[in-house]
Amino acid sequence: MKEIAFKNITSVRKRRKIISLVEKTEKDGCLVNSQKTLVYIVSPQVEKVRRLSRPEYFVSKTYDSKAKEEKFSLRVKGTSYVVQGNSLLKVDFCHSLKIDIRPKSSIPTL
Repeated sequence: MKEIAFKNITSVRKRRKIISLVEKTEKDGCLVNSQKTLVYIVSPQVEKVRRLSRPEYFVSKTYDSKAKEEKFSLRVKGTSYVVQGNSLLKVDFCHSLKIDIRPKSSIPTL
């Protein structure tokens, strides 16, 4: 069994675009929930870019041996630049991935 929810939100006024995908899967007796989110914010760049900044990575992983649950998260934040016509645009982005794996709870039948 697989459930998928997709969101695509664009705000021209705030110059922002958000893409989100949530997926729930049952596989090998485990429930896997994954959420992927991409956020982009565009703004005009007036000054010349002297030095490109490096993206920042944040990674976290936990495992609960009693409950047999595993959680993983990854977040990448950074800046990119795009030339459109005669203007330079700055694109700030944040990509995130969250994965939760837990055993399927057994519900007793009557």
